[in-house]
Amino acid sequence: MKCHACSYELSADDNFCENCGQKVHQHAEAIETARAESASTIEEKDQGSGNVDVDKVKEELSSYWTFCLNALKSPFHTASTVDGSKHLMIYGIITIVLAAIAMPLIFSSIVSTLAPWGVDMPVASPIFYILIYFALTIGVIFVVAKLGKSSVSMQQTIASFGSMMVIPLVILILSFIMALMNVLSLSFIFLGMAMTAVNLAIVYTVHLFLKDSTGGLDTFYGALIAIAVLAIILYVFGESIATSFVNDLDPTDMM
Repeated sequence: MKCHACSYELSADDNFCENCGQKVHQHAEAIETARAESASTIEEKDQGSGNVDVDKVKEELSSYWTFCLNALKSPFHTASTVDGSKHLMIYGIITIVLAAIAMPLIFSSIVSTLAPWGVDMPVASPIFYILIYFALTIGVIFVVAKLGKSSVSMQQTIASFGSMMVIPLVILILSFIMALMNVLSLSFIFLGMAMTAVNLAIVYTVHLFLKDSTGGLDTFYGALIAIAVLAIILYVFGESIATSFVNDLDPTDMM
């Protein structure tokens, strides 16, 4: 150990520096003070980092809310102005995932209301199939856009289709609320409107990418091809979802 004043070598039992007379315990107190200040600084940094994370989450939620409001007010205009930026693509994915979650929840609520024996309808497997269907939908839209010689990217396809899916998502939420309130007539009406809105979202997204392209696939035929291919996919997935639903039902619930 050395004296902090003159760097003279000290022993462990020394209370004073033999060279300059400085008290050794003052040196120890200085070390402890420095350690305390260092610990306080680290704690403040950790708290500051936590505040930054919370602020970032709030900012992202606010941005997504603005994205949804713009898509509600002007869906086609919003879809046409989004670019292939990462955050807009993420907003589109969030919207699509929420729509995929809402659909099975609506059916589960309706079935639980209509079935007097209290059937537990599976939710996880339908969500999985619906997500795959939406992924294939985006893929079909992208391929059709390329057939029309559009320069659109996959990220922009996801962002644009996701913005067009905001209105179907809102209608699905209304349908779910009506189902929870046992107003099944309105729930079915909103559900039908949501399915129609999903098809319109597909058609208008294709139109968005092909309307300015020249020399490629016409917008009408592009939309027709997309709907035809997706109808076949929906038929296949509809059978898979129905089979999964029947297999996942608990036979004891129907007794």
